[in-house]
Parts: sequence; structure tokens; C-alpha cells
Amino acid sequence: AFFRARRAEGRRVLLVVDEAQNLPPRSIEELRMLSNYQEDGRALLQSFLLGQLELKQTLQGPGMEQVRQRIIAGYHLRPLDRQELQAYVEHRLALVGWRNDPEITSGAFDEMFNATGGVPRRVNNLCDRLLLFGSLEEVHEIDESHVQTVVEEMSQEIGPTDNDEIEHVGTHDRRAADRQPGAMNDVAIESRILRLEDEVRELRGKLAKTRRMVKQAILLKLDADDDDDELE
Repeated sequence: AFFRARRAEGRRVLLVVDEAQNLPPRSIEELRMLSNYQEDGRALLQSFLLGQLELKQTLQGPGMEQVRQRIIAGYHLRPLDRQELQAYVEHRLALVGWRNDPEITSGAFDEMFNATGGVPRRVNNLCDRLLLFGSLEEVHEIDESHVQTVVEEMSQEIGPTDNDEIEHVGTHDRRAADRQPGAMNDVAIESRILRLEDEVRELRGKLAKTRRMVKQAILLKLDADDDDDELE
């Protein structure tokens, strides 16, 4: 009844399935069966699947012939090239009122491309952190050094740095550790503690800046409210 009501309005129901690569073949087959609901030779429901490369592999698998026959169009979104990445970022920023402040240098876009490979999701994540960094540091020109800093911070959060450190201690310095039992562990722990202390100090500085910004915003809001009260 719902489908027919939308049909009477001249509309068609669209079912959007994100992360469709996680669907088992049986679920995809059930989506195909939903397309059997038709009226006057036209489907009442259209499905739109979004997913990673695994989705394409599933659709090309055995038993998916009938599903493939129902596919109207398919497209593989390839990574952006360097020019497309810059145009994409600038377009997204312009949609929210960006007026070249902060200015993003050409070198910064080069580093973004090197760090993300042009994959849109990675670009989005990096830019989110980069703009947050720029706001906290009150930066009005973002260059390649800022991108490198943010990329390094993100990689440390994920954990490869710790793994690299463990591998380094376990291979290059194994003999020294054998000669001095426990010495390398103490050095590694002390180094880690010093690094964590530096990170805590840096975070405290950023938190203080954020608090000042919030306080300033509250004061501005209170002043604006007072002005409104006077006008009334």
C-alpha cells in the first residue's frame, strides 16, 4: 500500500544501502526480490547499493546472475588525483562559507595527496583534524608542515609508532639487551614516559586555548543578549 501510494503521487521509493559489501548474498537476493513489486510495468522500489570492492566481488560471484540482470548502472569511485583533491576540498569548504581563511597552500594539498592517496574518506578524516589543528593553533595559513604534523599525530593515535619502536628494540638492540638484562626495557619505558609527558603538556596548552575561545564566545553571546534586552 505504501509503495502504491507513492506511485499515485508520481514518486518512487528509493532504498539506499550503505556498506553493502557486508551484506551476505542471501540478503542481496532478497533486495532483488523486492524489485518484483511493480505496477504498470514499472518497479515500485529501487535499491541503491554503496560499498567497497568486496561488493563488486559478491555481485560477480556464482548465483548472482539474476541480480546482475537487475542492475541498471554501476560505478567504481576511483581515488582522486592531485587536482581533483584540491577542487574537492575547496568545494566542501566553500559550501560552509570558507573565504580562504585559513589559506591552504599548494604544498599542503601535495602533502594531503601523499598522505591519503586521494581516497575521499581519508581526505575527509585528515581535513577534519587539520582544520581542528588550525583552529586550536590559530593558524591562518596551512602549509605542508602543518599537514605533516597532523598526519604524524594521527599515525601515533593508530599505533604504528609503538610497533616500530618494539620492532626496533627487538631486532637492532637485541644483543645489547642480552648484555644488560632489563636495561633496554628501562630505556624504552623512560623514553615512552617522556614522550607522553610532552604530549600531555601539548594537550594542556591546546585545552587552555580552547577554554579561552569558549569563554570569549560566551562573553560575546552575553553582550549580544544584553544589547537585545536594551533594544526591547
